[in-house]
Amino acid sequence: MKIIKTLFLLFVLFVLGFLMYSYAPQKPLSEFIEKYSYPDSKFIEVQGKKVHYYKRGNGEKTLVLLTFEQCGWSM
Repeated sequence: MKIIKTLFLLFVLFVLGFLMYSYAPQKPLSEFIEKYSYPDSKFIEVQGKKVHYYKRGNGEKTLVLLTFEQCGWSM
């Protein structure tokens, strides 16, 4: 019985440690714009979401869309 209690306590401590390690408070959008945008960056609104884009290079145009919504996170 003592081993089960010890294992349970270790499990609880592991889960609490993981939650404390992985916690990240919500940051304002302006902080992301300042950190990750380029001088020639532009923003458009698509279905109520701000979308960042910029033009680079020559040749055939390519559009790359990245989203975090599959992970349950969006700005």
